Amino acid sequence: MFVASYDGKLRALDEKDGDTKWSSALSSQRTYVRSSPAVVGDLVCAGSQDGGVRAYSTQDGEHKWTALPSQRFVGGITVSENRLYVGSIGEGAALYAIDSDDGSVQWQEPLEGGTSTAPAVTEETVFVGGIGSPLRALNTDTGKQRWQYTSADRASFEGAPAVDEALVYVTSTDGKLHAISRDTGDRSWMVDVPQQTGSSVAVADGSAFVLDYAGTIRAFATEDGSQQWSVETKSPFARDDPAVVRDTVYVGAFDGVVYGLNVEDGSVRWQYDTGSPAIWGSPVPVNGTVYVGDADGTVYALAEA
Repeated sequence: MFVASYDGKLRALDEKDGDTKWSSALSSQRTYVRSSPAVVGDLVCAGSQDGGVRAYSTQDGEHKWTALPSQRFVGGITVSENRLYVGSIGEGAALYAIDSDDGSVQWQEPLEGGTSTAPAVTEETVFVGGIGSPLRALNTDTGKQRWQYTSADRASFEGAPAVDEALVYVTSTDGKLHAISRDTGDRSWMVDVPQQTGSSVAVADGSAFVLDYAGTIRAFATEDGSQQWSVETKSPFARDDPAVVRDTVYVGAFDGVVYGLNVEDGSVRWQYDTGSPAIWGSPVPVNGTVYVGDADGTVYALAEA
């Protein structure tokens, strides 16, 4: 597995024992890194706030290419076939489609305010919101806009959207969850999230899962937005990104606890207290193991429920 950290390094960790196989600096200086790495073929790619998306060999960490060194990237990267989709922040912010073979930019589309989350991508469309921006649907091959959706009070869509066969699900900074037609951009339904949220949305088995800043996770029916259940934790959530695998939704909180919740009713399947000041980063379930990082720079490997 691959981890990017605040010391400006990208590390390859052995999945069995957590030993570092190799590490590479994402820049010539210590740099603030928040971008989650993305693997495409034999490359692992990550962005950094001091500029650029960089690609390294998954085998030995050899640097292969750097794209857009003048742009700042703090959000996640979404991979589709041999293309990376990633948004920048700050002056000249845009969404970019980057060729994974050589780092060349295939197209770019300006984003007012930029984005700090990963876009959602289907075969033909990439969906992206942003800081002070509407939700936009862009053609994956050209970047041409298909439609855009703006909330009634022009709130931002700063959480990563999720997509199913018919709808796009996204939260807005005014505390709402929106379900929008993938094809037309028309709203299907909208519900209030009682506490303010910048949560990314996870969708599975007819439910959309959303976290709020107060420490509650809620499940809403994708059909009509009706709330199915809610669970309060003892602490706010750290990164506001739930992860779902099969019948369990995984979240981490600022009190250092990782939760595995039943997707049907929110009951706690298990919880693990790391003893850390905070879980910082979304849980990543892979092949029966949940990987999660904390504020002290430690990565934990936990057995799935």
